[in-house]
Amino acid sequence: MAERASAGTSSTLPWEEWRPLLAREPIRQGDVLRAVDHTADMWHRWLIVLTADCDLARAKHGGALSCVPVLEYSNYLSTFRLEKMCALVERKLVDRMQELCRSSSAKGDASAIISSARMQSWMQEGESDQISETLGLLDRARDQAVEYVNAFRELGASKNDGLHAFVLAMGHVKLVLAEGKSEAKVRIAVARDLADHLSALPGDAMFLNSLADDLRSGYVVYLRRVLEVNERTVVTSAHSIPFDAQYLRLGRLNPPYVYALTQQFANVFSAIGLPAAYEGARGAVADQFLSSYLELQ
Repeated sequence: MAERASAGTSSTLPWEEWRPLLAREPIRQGDVLRAVDHTADMWHRWLIVLTADCDLARAKHGGALSCVPVLEYSNYLSTFRLEKMCALVERKLVDRMQELCRSSSAKGDASAIISSARMQSWMQEGESDQISETLGLLDRARDQAVEYVNAFRELGASKNDGLHAFVLAMGHVKLVLAEGKSEAKVRIAVARDLADHLSALPGDAMFLNSLADDLRSGYVVYLRRVLEVNERTVVTSAHSIPFDAQYLRLGRLNPPYVYALTQQFANVFSAIGLPAAYEGARGAVADQFLSSYLELQ
């Protein structure tokens, strides 16, 4: 314990989300598992057991542990936020290219009939100079087209290079679109958007500051993907790991975090989906109610 305190950890603080376990303690809900295979993908790297304690105690789970994956916060944002942010900006770049085509007199109507889908595919696959030449764009329009295509491809490439690369690329692309006075300010705005999303996660995700003494850089539990792990492949001590082991238990979530996790998980899957036609009819009634008052004006 003294070693943990000297390392600057916060395991003694009252809000610590987890506690270490002794090897003899049985597996219970809230146990944190780490894959023995260091090459495991992000969905299988860390898991938290969701199987109820009563089922575990009475062996009603059939030896299968129901678990949810835990992602590094950077992987979570890259998976669930970057694509949405990119889609909006990519759409603007495609629109700008179409505007250049429509306003260019060199190709006339022939360049104006390129669809959004075709233009996007072209910007992904073609070279910027070749696209401009094929469209017959001249002078300033040609230079702008080169900028838009290069920005489109730069943004697409950044999605797989981590959050920092994405923020840098988005800062440059937004400047190309004249959506900011400086690249630095645009980057700050992009980083703030990502930070705001992390600090106000949707209901299907829960933030954890740490998972173990050596895992303290911020994590997100994703509650929409449930994985099953054979209990026999989970070991409780790092001193003796069998060759067929898949997961090592790191610790267990403390109250109230384990309670909050199971409550959020239940909320995700207890919501009842209703038909779109029903939603439309409900909206029509609301519109009719509103129109009766608008007619009185």
